[in-house]
Amino acid sequence: MAPTSTTIYFPPSGYSVSSLQDIIDGILLERDDEKVSEPLRTEFRNINDTNNGFSAAMRFEVPKKESGWDGAEFGKTTHQSRIRFTNSISNGGMMIFGKSDLHNEIQSRLDDLLYEHGPDGFSPGELEQVEIDRENIEDILESDRLIESRATYKSLDENTSSASLAGRLEESDTAERFEQRGNKVWVIYESESYDRKVGLTSKNNAAVFYGDWNNDEMAIYWYRIILNEFDV
Repeated sequence: MAPTSTTIYFPPSGYSVSSLQDIIDGILLERDDEKVSEPLRTEFRNINDTNNGFSAAMRFEVPKKESGWDGAEFGKTTHQSRIRFTNSISNGGMMIFGKSDLHNEIQSRLDDLLYEHGPDGFSPGELEQVEIDRENIEDILESDRLIESRATYKSLDENTSSASLAGRLEESDTAERFEQRGNKVWVIYESESYDRKVGLTSKNNAAVFYGDWNNDEMAIYWYRIILNEFDV
């Protein structure tokens, strides 16, 4: 089973999750792109209640490069990601479940959604992301790490921009030296709470879930373990 990358965005001024749920089924968003002749569409389907909001499948089109007689041509392809709209984060947040390389595109479509159907005064580009830094990673590991199996460190010294380790890192003298000298930016560990693997990265501000996690379990992990280290 492929890992699932998750991240959270929220508008600083908040939004009404219940009001958005009332209208989201059937919303069709369109945006122009110079690569294709027709607008790129975004729509929301399969709306389901959750215990703190609702979830929806977001289907969105992106340009797809195709070969042509006189050089590159572009068509369109469709991706889908599950979004959880929740009252448990700040004054309304949005949790993305999907491939990490699509997160920025998904975020821009959520910008479009709130600009057209969200709070008055919202402008595209205002969405903020829950940021995961080194201190957050260390605090989360302290509270829920059973076995730390992989880690990447930045800025170990003037000649080493990054380095990675694998093994039982919580018992490694080398890992301890790297901890003191560098900045941990990526880690994979076995969760003590769930007995499954989780990855944390400060580069994409994402939590990555490995193995048999469902969306409810991933959301609960964010609420109870990760966001416990944040003021949101």
